[in-house]
Amino acid sequence: KSYGLTISSFLHYTFSYNNDTGMYVPNQPPFAPDQVGRIEDILHVDDFDFATDYEKLTGPKTTWPNNARRIPDDVLPFEGIIVPQGFHLIPTAGRLSIINLDDENRTEYIVHEST
Repeated sequence: KSYGLTISSFLHYTFSYNNDTGMYVPNQPPFAPDQVGRIEDILHVDDFDFATDYEKLTGPKTTWPNNARRIPDDVLPFEGIIVPQGFHLIPTAGRLSIINLDDENRTEYIVHEST
């Protein structure tokens, strides 16, 4: 048996240390494009290597991904991850997409996009 880990990340979000406040502050505005990824089998990753053990699943159009989750078996005819995106007061549209994990190209289907 294997256990995968799906990650909604802030990998494009960078911070700098502010000497005046003693805090880290973002270098770019919030809601920047980001990504969803996964580690396919966390039980067999002894020495984690980001370059080989992490799979990026989304591209540059993904904005503020929230709670990306694996869809239960038998809901779709393929293994998939559902990705809610945006849904805040941001300049880009919020959307709901599904990523097909059975497709080697990891096709992303848009279920709904707000206007």
